[in-house]
Amino acid sequence: IRRHCGFAVSHVLVPDGAGGFVTSDIWDADGDHLDFLDRVIMATVERRFVPPEGLPGQVAASHLAIWLPDLTVAGNSPRQAEITSGSAWALPVIAGVEVVAVLEFLDPSARAVDERLLTIAPSLAAQLGHAVESERRRERVETDRRRLEELVAAQSDALAAAQREGAAA
Repeated sequence: IRRHCGFAVSHVLVPDGAGGFVTSDIWDADGDHLDFLDRVIMATVERRFVPPEGLPGQVAASHLAIWLPDLTVAGNSPRQAEITSGSAWALPVIAGVEVVAVLEFLDPSARAVDERLLTIAPSLAAQLGHAVESERRRERVETDRRRLEELVAAQSDALAAAQREGAAA
């Protein structure tokens, strides 16, 4: 996605237990932008984006893709001390009505809003959301299967024990 968009770096933010969004371990950057990636990481790691704080928090609160053409004038972005130039856009990954992740894309230079990217963002968010829902269903089925196997094994053990007691009597 990032390479197609032409942005220097992207990462995935996921919700923590208290409702803020935090950077996951999923990062993507080209080798010639590693200095910028280092600045982004320093500005993002261990920072919580509680809706609507910062671009990821705005996205989580609005459920909409948002573009910041110039990060230096982003009124509520708490990262300007580390990221002193560039532009960003972010989109939510939505499963049902829940924002399950935010994808944030950043570039070291200011960039005008690209309406084409904002137009495709809802479709992209929905497709990624379907993937999340599918994975959650698979995990639920697997959990239910394990529980059923444990229940059957426990009942089989109890039946075998009862039969042994009956035979001993």
